[in-house]
Amino acid sequence: MEVIADLHIHSRFSIATGKEADLEHLDLWGRYKGVQVVGTGDCTHPEWLKEMAAKLEPAAPGVYELQPGLALPLKIQGPHWDRVPPVRFVITGEVSTIYK
Repeated sequence: MEVIADLHIHSRFSIATGKEADLEHLDLWGRYKGVQVVGTGDCTHPEWLKEMAAKLEPAAPGVYELQPGLALPLKIQGPHWDRVPPVRFVITGEVSTIYK
């Protein structure tokens, strides 16, 4: 089974990350690019945790997707774009060992 995943993500709460690095846009761009699984990144940030709890719902054990109605529309026409599945999210974070 082949899975296209991007697990090294940072949220909009991370330094030097765009304000559109939210769940809705991560889902949208994942669907455009054919990415099936996206990491949430920054899993220890309190505001990001609240946002994830409010906007994600379980899709399978340890895997989440946006709640219905939150996905941004694909602005592309074509025979297969209406069948693009939702992006699945897994909770991820990063351990930094460069700080003392």
